[in-house]
Amino acid sequence: MKYFFILGRHAELSISEIEARLNQQKTAFELLQKGLDFLILETKIELDTDDLIKKLGGTIKIGQIVAELPKISAEKLVDLIPTSDKKIYFGFSLHGFQFNLTKLGLETKKLMKENDLKVRFVTSQENPLSSVIVQKNHLLDGGAELVLMKTGTTYTIGRTLCVQPFELLSKLDYGRPARDSFSGMLPPKLAQIMINLSDPAPKGLIYDPFCGSGTILQQGLVLGYNVMGSDISPKAVQDSKENLNWLASEISLKSKYSVFQSDITRQAQLGMAVDTIVTEPYLGPALRGHEKKDEIDKNIQNLIRLYKTSLQKFAEWLKPSGVVVMIVPKFLLDATPHTNEQLISINLINLLPPRLKFVSKWEYAREGQHVIREIYKLQKI
Repeated sequence: MKYFFILGRHAELSISEIEARLNQQKTAFELLQKGLDFLILETKIELDTDDLIKKLGGTIKIGQIVAELPKISAEKLVDLIPTSDKKIYFGFSLHGFQFNLTKLGLETKKLMKENDLKVRFVTSQENPLSSVIVQKNHLLDGGAELVLMKTGTTYTIGRTLCVQPFELLSKLDYGRPARDSFSGMLPPKLAQIMINLSDPAPKGLIYDPFCGSGTILQQGLVLGYNVMGSDISPKAVQDSKENLNWLASEISLKSKYSVFQSDITRQAQLGMAVDTIVTEPYLGPALRGHEKKDEIDKNIQNLIRLYKTSLQKFAEWLKPSGVVVMIVPKFLLDATPHTNEQLISINLINLLPPRLKFVSKWEYAREGQHVIREIYKLQKI
């Protein structure tokens, strides 16, 4: 069966997450096409897309491929929309090319009405249709969203099966009781991506030694893993406990969690070997946007000392072949009258102890931010 995945803003990161998740589920697949914001793959078995979309932080929509066409026309598309004796809702999203969607939609609507069908063409000022519009306008349960993708010289048409659970993600981000915007917050979607990239063992233990308010721990529990967190800050530990207790009251948890206070630079033993470490460590002081290079360089030297010590600890605490997925900051200096924009990064590979090896690296950035997150995947040798 052929499926399409509509990707988030960081396409390569999203693709890596999809591959990791399918491999973990032992689902064989073949990549067929990659666009700027979509992926098409083929599997021998039917995917549980409703479950899969909940597990992926970097995928916006999943659907099934229903046709491949040499050109786009209302006459061809109308046959791909399920019919009903009730009102039918339909909409289109374009990926990889431009087209007059309003004209296409009205022509399709006209053809359907000629067959005595009650229809509504769902439109938006922006293309593609958002997950909110797709779900709230009954395109999943009362009609169809057809996703039109340009693949080479042909057009691949997919029908959306599910969209990212935006209400749950918003609740897990803005609904939790303890949020510390001053210290900076890891987006739950990114935390989920990092966990999937780490490929934890089923019901394995994920440890976050810089847990902050517990975002990684929270997403680990949502995905069904046991989690353990620690932080040097008593407030962070209290916030994590409050948020995880809140989560346990909101959804049914089958996994265990614990949080304790600890300074990683002084923590001699963990008391157990862990399968996976997923963490966003301290990234340095919050930037105001006009820091000088000397100030950034000083911050980087402090971070290098922290990261080098932390990596040595990780190598001790991990089980053989255990994995680390951690974030390292890359700093963007604004242009001045005398300089262009500058990127200053930390090469984590140079800090690795002998028992850790580099596996992969990705980037995650938000528009307007002065810190780019570099996501490293490491493995114990």
